[in-house]
This record gives sequence, structure tokens and C-alpha cells, in this order.
Amino acid sequence: MRADLAHRWTLAELALDAHLSPSRLGGLFVEQFGVPPIMLLARLRVREMARLLRESDMTVGEIGVRVGWRNRGHAAEQFAKIMGVTPTAYRNQYHQRTRQTI
Repeated sequence: MRADLAHRWTLAELALDAHLSPSRLGGLFVEQFGVPPIMLLARLRVREMARLLRESDMTVGEIGVRVGWRNRGHAAEQFAKIMGVTPTAYRNQYHQRTRQTI
């Protein structure tokens, strides 16, 4: 998943790749990572979104597409759910902090 965040991963596809049933794969993910595969994918996507918000001038919509969410609203919602702040607020806070340290 990390290698291709933009791919439209499904639990069935991941299970097929791992030669496991979807329920077995889901159970193993929860044991290893504490969350189901699709939640881990959301976290990986949000982590990449945060990096791109810090390091690029791309719009939230462009970043959302880059990490695999076709809908800007959904990307922003997932980001806010995991990070506790909207993507725009995150970017603004980051730039504000970096300006203060210069």
C-alpha cells in the first residue's frame, strides 16, 4: 500500500495478494498495526498529505488525488479526523511555526 497510495485498494485485493481470506488479513492487520487495513491506508494517505502540505504549494484537492482520494471534501474530512485539524489549518500552522523560527 505504501508504494502506491493512489491505488484504489480494496480488502479483497489485499487479501488476494497476501493469499489470505479478507477476514484473516483483517485480523492480522489489527494484531500487527492495531487497525484494519483500510484504516492503515487512510493513515498512510494522511501522513503523505501532511508532508505535501508542508513541502508543496499544491491545493488540498490536488494532494487528495495524489494520495488516492478523488474527492477534495473526503480527503479533507479524513485528514481532519486523523490529524484533528483541517488540511488548510495544518498548512497555515506549519508555515506560521516555520516563520517564527527564522
